[in-house]
Amino acid sequence: ANYTDVADDAWYNGFVGGASAYGIINGYGETFAPNSPITRQDAALILYRIITKNETALPEDKKTFEDAQTISEYAADAVATLGGMGIINGYEDGTFKPEGEVTRAEMCKMINLTLGFTDVADAVGFPDVSHESGNLPLPEHRRFHHTGPDSRHPPKSIQNPEMSAAVRFPHTPGGSPPPCTRVL
Repeated sequence: ANYTDVADDAWYNGFVGGASAYGIINGYGETFAPNSPITRQDAALILYRIITKNETALPEDKKTFEDAQTISEYAADAVATLGGMGIINGYEDGTFKPEGEVTRAEMCKMINLTLGFTDVADAVGFPDVSHESGNLPLPEHRRFHHTGPDSRHPPKSIQNPEMSAAVRFPHTPGGSPPPCTRVL
């Protein structure tokens, strides 16, 4: 990855480099901020970029959230489009809370819906996700690797590198990014 704060030996270097090379993530100028949690609007923007690179037909109907005026201009269309697709739903009060941090469970749900998985039966079990809350597990090849006796952390916010790894953009040194159809 070509960011000053992403070490060559960081576990996420290849994922960040691949997603960056393919235009899915942009970082913050010369930095990536690997220790920063990802916001809900930024996660929506990443998934939107993947969907549009895959040339998926976008819905004409877009969702307007009660707090739409607080969504950053750069992410507004992504949030409205993913809302229209049912990939993001917001909260019971009709808000999206764009500056809120994405939890692992929310990320799992958004990625699975982007993949077209609508039922727990479609995906492999994932210990971080409560199925009763309507969140779906990530498929086996997109799981995070956990250590320790208890790997359940559904309320934990994810950080920028985890989102890059979850969308699996492996970087091929000296090569080109993978075709869009292999992104998710």
